[in-house]
Amino acid sequence: MSVLLYSGCSVRTELRRDMTRLWSRVMRQVNPNIDMLLFDSASEYPPETYIEPGILISHFGDNPGHLSHGGFDGAGRTFFAGIEYAANAGYDYAVTCETDLLFVRPINEVVERMDSANVKVACLQMNEYRFFEWGFVAINVAWARDIEWEQKYDWRNPKPSAIPELRNEWICGNDLFILPYRGIRNSGPFTDAANLPRLFPYGPPDWIHENNAKDLSVMHAFLKLNGMAT
Repeated sequence: MSVLLYSGCSVRTELRRDMTRLWSRVMRQVNPNIDMLLFDSASEYPPETYIEPGILISHFGDNPGHLSHGGFDGAGRTFFAGIEYAANAGYDYAVTCETDLLFVRPINEVVERMDSANVKVACLQMNEYRFFEWGFVAINVAWARDIEWEQKYDWRNPKPSAIPELRNEWICGNDLFILPYRGIRNSGPFTDAANLPRLFPYGPPDWIHENNAKDLSVMHAFLKLNGMAT
């Protein structure tokens, strides 16, 4: 099976630059033989200057914004650009992992589990916001084209009726499965570097999503729990 791992970035601050650099290092370390693609939306800190070598970069040339901040659906554009690229390049699976989310299980492990169970699309469980975690999604590329996912979502014309996470859930319907990997969004006051081990007393989390944190201390604590150098 051929797999593309992709993400997007629009780096405006030093903190976001450092997070994107860390993401590229961790994802490459865990997945040394996976093709990686990064879509850049007019970053003020060009990713070529700090991400790991060997990651292909594609530039959109503009930054349309984010729906949650009153802008355009830049995340939707990136999401479907990756699926389109994977389809045109002949990949079997496309896996998107946002640049503020660290996932420390091998991507090949994910797609092999999906393939053996005939799962077409899978994302993560996430309790904080009571919807699924779409910051990490593994997608069967042929299936995504067959159901015309991009046309149904229609990122060029944002809909006020529901947030993108719920719209994707409805579009995928019964084909959507939840991956059995544990993690957390670093978005609440209860999550810090000191108490992260207590939140996962039966083993380290598999992923963490940095959500507007003021520094990367929790990300480094997460990597330390997983025995990875920071």
